[in-house]
Amino acid sequence: MEIMERRVDLSKLPTKKYGTGTCIDWKKAVGQKIPFCYDNVRGKLTIVEHQKGNYIILRYNKKEKRMRTSHLTEWKFRDLVFESKKLVKQIDFSSIPKKHGKNDWVHSKGCILPFYYDGVKGNLEIIDCEVNDKGMTYLTIRYKNRVKKIRNINLLNCKIANMIGYHTGDYIFEKGEKIVDNNRNLIIIDRKYYKSAGITRKGYKYQCNICRIYRLGR
Repeated sequence: MEIMERRVDLSKLPTKKYGTGTCIDWKKAVGQKIPFCYDNVRGKLTIVEHQKGNYIILRYNKKEKRMRTSHLTEWKFRDLVFESKKLVKQIDFSSIPKKHGKNDWVHSKGCILPFYYDGVKGNLEIIDCEVNDKGMTYLTIRYKNRVKKIRNINLLNCKIANMIGYHTGDYIFEKGEKIVDNNRNLIIIDRKYYKSAGITRKGYKYQCNICRIYRLGR
């Protein structure tokens, strides 16, 4: 799964002592600018205010957003950067042969469909097509080592989150595993399930190696 670049640069923010190490001093960081890259958007977020409970108010262009400090490295400021809050997702169907101006799914075997799904981009391959006795068209799609059967209408509506691993019920990281990349610097403390909006979700308890705070998240 190829993920487009997402990062925030917190290295210039003031720090304070925290236990045996240091963490970001968000009170003193008011007025500071945070360079960021969110997919194809690059800019600087301004810290306007610090509030109790590890909340800050960020400004980008003329928009402001109140959020937890931990949400910066979890990319929960999409609505601050983009005009639309909706997920950006699309599939390129131009390789599909046409019949009477419509996609000829029956002859689409072997076609490669480039896609973009909220920062994830790659290629889907159609490996089979079948039409049932009710006239419904089902496509067998391969993405890397995953093969899934999907209705053509769902593919047209870009319902591929599970197929590409954007949503998955499987744990990816192990307890004690360190994750360091352009987006994250943390260590997995434990794997556990938690409830959010009445739904049981899988999650991780982890420690951020930048701010030294323990969190529970996905």
